[in-house]
Amino acid sequence: MNLAAHHLSSESLMLSLNSISITPTHGTSPLFENLSMHLQAGEILGLLDANGSGKSVLAHAICGLLNEKDFLWKGGIKIRGASYTPFLDPLHKRPAVYIPQNVTQAFDPTHTVKKQMNAVLHLPHVDKVKAKNRLEDLLKRLDISADLLEKYPHQLSGGELQRCLIAICLLSPPPLIVADEPTAFLNDALASNVMQLFQDIVNEEKHSVFLITHRTQDLAYCHRLTSIHGIAQTAQSEISKIIPPKCFHSKNLLLEAHNLTLKHTGQEMLLLDDAQFHIYKGETVGILGESGAGKTSLAMALMQELSYTGTIRFKGMDLKKLPDSLKSEVGYVFQNAKRSLHPLYSFEEYFKIMGTAPNLITHLPKALATKPAHLLSGGEAQKVAIQIALLKEPTLLILDEPTASVDHAGKNKLQKILKDLQANHEKTFLIISHDVAFLKQNCHRIYSLKNHGLEALNEG
Repeated sequence: MNLAAHHLSSESLMLSLNSISITPTHGTSPLFENLSMHLQAGEILGLLDANGSGKSVLAHAICGLLNEKDFLWKGGIKIRGASYTPFLDPLHKRPAVYIPQNVTQAFDPTHTVKKQMNAVLHLPHVDKVKAKNRLEDLLKRLDISADLLEKYPHQLSGGELQRCLIAICLLSPPPLIVADEPTAFLNDALASNVMQLFQDIVNEEKHSVFLITHRTQDLAYCHRLTSIHGIAQTAQSEISKIIPPKCFHSKNLLLEAHNLTLKHTGQEMLLLDDAQFHIYKGETVGILGESGAGKTSLAMALMQELSYTGTIRFKGMDLKKLPDSLKSEVGYVFQNAKRSLHPLYSFEEYFKIMGTAPNLITHLPKALATKPAHLLSGGEAQKVAIQIALLKEPTLLILDEPTASVDHAGKNKLQKILKDLQANHEKTFLIISHDVAFLKQNCHRIYSLKNHGLEALNEG
């Protein structure tokens, strides 16, 4: 695939990728093959692709962060006319900075944020006067308080870490900024501030930004859009035809949470602090966490059964102000499915009471559908509870520890049910579990709930 544009001036060319192919050492298929694209000086280029398409690997390659043992490659990478490989090479530092998707790993846990920020000011190539002047503006626009700077990384939420890392990277930015989901954990206002910062640096200093993002709002700041798979490079004037009102790759943003804070019911114990996450229509998202971390409390908040601060939007509407007509579009299957069922009712009884959804009832044999709940095993109760939840035809179904009561065979059956429903009925699932293997097998994306935050484990 050749996405390279024509009529390019070598003086204005910031980044040039020529017929790049990258293949995992232990894999058989390349992540991408014969990929060519360019980025000009003074330009923001947005990269659009589905999860798992190799976006983050491409970003690592551009910045020379790949391990030579893990990947095979061919092609050419040029930044400002100089050639580079995609691999780690301390002797050939390139004029680029990478803002990673996983912000936690970018910080030293033994030093405060302030100490790590000040370390940038003492680097030999940094214009200290200019950087100090910029620092005050960055702290203000990214809403970073003096108290926040005195904390250690583990004391900050994902959104706070993301803002601090962006500030560090932009204190004295090199000509090329590669930003991998830089606004993923931020609310709309702060995300807009970040994109405006990028725009200012591009306009004022003729730097360039290679932007990977899932947020359609961010794309409005791009001069062009490109893709590893599927679309040609697109000019800014054509962007509005690709994005809103629908998200790219036909993935509508179904639910998003910003600055979500939860406390344990009846206690002051903090469960979530300033957490962020999002779910697209038609995907399966996992929430991984240890017992007592707050996974079920998060589910209760999404069902409006537990109070919270922050914002949760479903289909763009505040969850607290959701009309009755939309409330039934969020379904929930309890962790203890059997206790959630009336002991004397069978599935058929629920079916008569709640109405029909004939296209969805395809996974219960007659003997199981007519058995009263008190005669069901744990695994059988799980199957019945899922089917009962589907009677309301929810758009989003929350499954709380769905594998806790089932054996290996039961897990396989549950996996088939979920995949069939997603393939044939465009259902969206949020699976809450401590079963790592099940989540990895069945989820497009996984968030880890720990240290009062939600960390994206495998996006991009």
